[in-house]
This record gives sequence, C-alpha cells and structure tokens, in this order.
Amino acid sequence: MGIKMGRPPCCDKSNVKRGLWTAEEDAKILAYISTHGTGNWTSVPKKADQLPGRTDNDVKNHWNTKLRKKLFEKGIDPITHKPMSQIAAYYQSIGFSKSTKSPPPPPPPPTALPKAHPNQ
Repeated sequence: MGIKMGRPPCCDKSNVKRGLWTAEEDAKILAYISTHGTGNWTSVPKKADQLPGRTDNDVKNHWNTKLRKKLFEKGIDPITHKPMSQIAAYYQSIGFSKSTKSPPPPPPPPTALPKAHPNQ
C-alpha cells in the first residue's frame, strides 16, 4: 500500500451537488440576495432557505454568471431589484445624467511663495 501525497481536502465533497440549477434554487438565491445583498457568500448557501449541496463558491459563480445577467436582460437592477427605468428616473430627478459634466478642476497653487518681511 502506497503513501498518498498532497494535502487533505478542506471539506467533505461527497455531499456537494453538481449539475444544473433548478428554478427553485434560483428563486431561493434571488430572494436571499434581494433581502440581504451579496456581502458574504459563505453564508448564502446556509441562509438562503437551505441550498443543500451547493457551496458558497457555486452560489457566487451562479449569481455572477447567470442570475445577475438575467436580471439585467429583463431591465432589473441586480442590487436593488427595481426596474432600471425607475432608477434612471431617480437619477434624473436629482440632476444626475450622462451629460452632467464634472466641476472644473481647482486652480493651480501659487508658484512663488510670498517673500518674508525684511525685518523678521
């Protein structure tokens, strides 16, 4: 019997779920993220109404490669889950638009220091 080389696995991979995501899993992720945001991916599989067998990395990758893009395509902001048109209207109402130019740069500092008083 030979000696196995390498480091031990970080976790038990026997219960990891592979394959396609179900509509139910998508709904659980969307519901969790719309309430809690995307801050801590490690907690999502545990707290997103139980996603058995999905790792935090699986959930993060699925969100970034599939779900977020689907929301954009449907005209929904993936952060606020509000229609993009509503967000654009809000920004216009506060005076922000693509044509809004940034303020001019501040004037350059003076090049010469004032001369010291001769009696000092």
